[in-house]
Amino acid sequence: VSNLQRHRAGVEITGSHGAFGLGGLGVVIAVSPASTATCQAITIPVCKDLPYNETVLPNMLGHNTQDDAGLEIHQFYPLIEEECSPHLKPFLCSVYTPDGQQWGDL
Repeated sequence: VSNLQRHRAGVEITGSHGAFGLGGLGVVIAVSPASTATCQAITIPVCKDLPYNETVLPNMLGHNTQDDAGLEIHQFYPLIEEECSPHLKPFLCSVYTPDGQQWGDL
C-alpha cells in the first residue's frame, strides 16, 4: 500500500508505517490521528496484554468508542483462541486499538 489516502471517521490512512504478515499476505498500515482523536487506556480484554497500553480513537474502522470496537473484534475471538497464527492478535489489535503512544500529546 503506497500513497493511499482515505478519510473515514476522522482517521487518515496514509501509507506504510508498520507491517504484519498473515500467511504470506503482507498488510502495511499507517494512521494519522485527526483533530478529534483521543488517547485512552485500552479496555478491550483481548488487547490488554499488548506491548502498549493506550489507544487512539476513532480507529481506522471508524469506531469512536472501545465498546464499539470490542463488540466487533469479539467475532475473531475463536480464531485468536485457536492460535491459528501468532500474527493474528497483534494485527487485529493494531486495527481495533491502534497504539496511542506513537501520537504523543494529541
